[in-house]
Amino acid sequence: MNAPKYQIAVICGSMRLFDDMLTVADELTRQGFLVFMPFVRKNHNQPVLTRTGSELEQQYGAAYARSAVHLDATPISGEALDVMHRAKIDLADLVVIVTNEAGYIGESTAAEIDYSTGKVKPIAYVRVDKVDYRDAITWLYRNSAGALTARTGSRSAITESAAS
Repeated sequence: MNAPKYQIAVICGSMRLFDDMLTVADELTRQGFLVFMPFVRKNHNQPVLTRTGSELEQQYGAAYARSAVHLDATPISGEALDVMHRAKIDLADLVVIVTNEAGYIGESTAAEIDYSTGKVKPIAYVRVDKVDYRDAITWLYRNSAGALTARTGSRSAITESAAS
């Protein structure tokens, strides 16, 4: 019996939006994608454990709380994490950029968009909104002015990538 062939999606975005990335990963999996995404936080190309959890939490929020970093974490540089994430992009059939209502795209994510564009990878944009205390996924597109705009009537990531 032959194993099914799945498309691969890689999620890019600020680690401040980690919970939203997990929501998007859930939806992409339901759409039939194998999903890659970042799971390790970095701090300006320094080993992750050079700053205390409380410093990170104060600067970046609860995702960086002391309880979010396991005690025996293997040190890894931000540069190594970037190389690893680019390898995920190389394997991907679709790059999914997670942003927020303000359209936030940080420096690392912008670099990943540039890398993906250079590799001629289809790129989809998405944000997670809160509706009645639940997550609602909104797929986005770049309009002629370059602004991210909600796509109406679409529940699929693949539609956006095909239209790009």
